[in-house]
Amino acid sequence: MRYPVNFINVTQGHHQGKAVDFGIVNNKSVQIVYAIDDGYVIENADQSLGGKVTFIRHPNGWTSCYAHLATRYLNVGDQVTKGQQVGLMGSTGVVNGPHLHLGISTSLDNYANIYDVDPFTVLKKYNDQEINPSKLGEYPIVECDSSEYVTGTQKYVTGVDDEGLNVRGTPNGAVIESPISIATPVSVYEEKDGWSRIGGSRWVKSDYLSSIMPLYYVVTAQDGLNVRNAPTTTGSTILGVLPYFSKVGVYEIRGTWARVSPDAQRWVSLNYLVEGPQYV
Repeated sequence: MRYPVNFINVTQGHHQGKAVDFGIVNNKSVQIVYAIDDGYVIENADQSLGGKVTFIRHPNGWTSCYAHLATRYLNVGDQVTKGQQVGLMGSTGVVNGPHLHLGISTSLDNYANIYDVDPFTVLKKYNDQEINPSKLGEYPIVECDSSEYVTGTQKYVTGVDDEGLNVRGTPNGAVIESPISIATPVSVYEEKDGWSRIGGSRWVKSDYLSSIMPLYYVVTAQDGLNVRNAPTTTGSTILGVLPYFSKVGVYEIRGTWARVSPDAQRWVSLNYLVEGPQYV
């Protein structure tokens, strides 16, 4: 597991159990927060104290909490790789200033309240991370062994329809997990014959990755949004339902309808879509 910020500036040690706070760097207005390990998003919460919070469940059953985010980049159900961008450090909730509150829990059902894992015993500083020089030795931060250090190239899913981008176990092999939605950040560790490896044995088509985050929209219909085969409710067929808060690309607009596939007739009501970056 790696530290969730590239400039490790611990501003408060253990509190609320064994949670730890990380502060901003030299009053920078934007600082990226990263996933400490592989996993998937189990909850995005809006809390009175914690503000915008993302919870990620990891392969060992632990859950990491990232609180006070200014912006969230991930949706519930999104697969996450270690070092992937989770969001931006912020001041949402009750705070004295912008920072990240990180908690790690072994509880499967009370992960939002029990932070019983000491981050200093499980997190490691990677080669692309720096410790605040003024706090060297103040906290027991462990360096990552060089053999463990693997960095990837940050890219974003782009050009996919509402069903997302398939993840396969080998290039052009069988699908192994739920598709990844548009604008999801991924780390590319290897490229081979038009395919990109985004962690472990997880491969996606390289044509659907971009170094620039694409424009995307978020579904605001809490009961889900019907996908139809034509831009009308009269005589059209429902092809599926987009979940609340899911992300889609828009490739054509006709009146109050949006086509959410680049090459197929898959339409949804534009009334239940808002531009993602201003909503998440």
